[in-house]
Amino acid sequence: MGTHIRRGDTALIDQPDSPKWVFGDQVTMQRNFMATNYQVAKDAAPMKGAIGTGIAQGLIVRESQVTRVRGSAGSLQITYENFPGAIPGQGAQLPADEAEVVNEKLERALPKHERYASLTETLLNHINVLLETTDEGKRTTALTAVVGPPGNALANELYQKLKRGETHYLIYAPVYRLVLYSWIAPPDLEAGGFRESPPTFPIIPPAGYEWIREGDRLSWNGTHWVTERKWLGAPEWDAHIYP
Repeated sequence: MGTHIRRGDTALIDQPDSPKWVFGDQVTMQRNFMATNYQVAKDAAPMKGAIGTGIAQGLIVRESQVTRVRGSAGSLQITYENFPGAIPGQGAQLPADEAEVVNEKLERALPKHERYASLTETLLNHINVLLETTDEGKRTTALTAVVGPPGNALANELYQKLKRGETHYLIYAPVYRLVLYSWIAPPDLEAGGFRESPPTFPIIPPAGYEWIREGDRLSWNGTHWVTERKWLGAPEWDAHIYP
């Protein structure tokens, strides 16, 4: 049974079925008010995102609904929800943190393959001349050094592959990924781009790799914060770029 409203009242009257709490994937609270004057209910309706007070402290307004009832009277229904940084109570639980190691496909320049590690800078420069230069004098010198005679079998092999458009080879690098769930946003995030070994718990990272910390990713899914941290492994990283 609703609260009796005397004619001429200008206040909002909280109804007996208010508030109503719902504890699901998201914590919500609904408040129901009545007013003899429809305009009073309409003027009191908060906008979406307004911060709750009193019993709605720690929540924000999801939506407000105003309805004309019983002639000039009006009803106001306000729905609140938990907001970023609020900690839901009464049994609310976070998902378990996640960890995984996956292999990510990467392309590397073919001359960087370990098969061609013994080729000198001079031979690699001769190959570039053959691929990029039309000057006959330079090409003759390069052809002699690469194709021969006397030539170099390994350099010629690389040259022929590059000439056919086989410019890269694939490696599968490990990616160590952590997903952390929290009610409160983390105070700081890493921008990444530096050497750092991933944690050894709950998964021990693969051995034999150098690791680069990638930039953290932070998102809000409507109920809690999700922080993703990643480390990218490779046989080696350029020591000048990543000291």
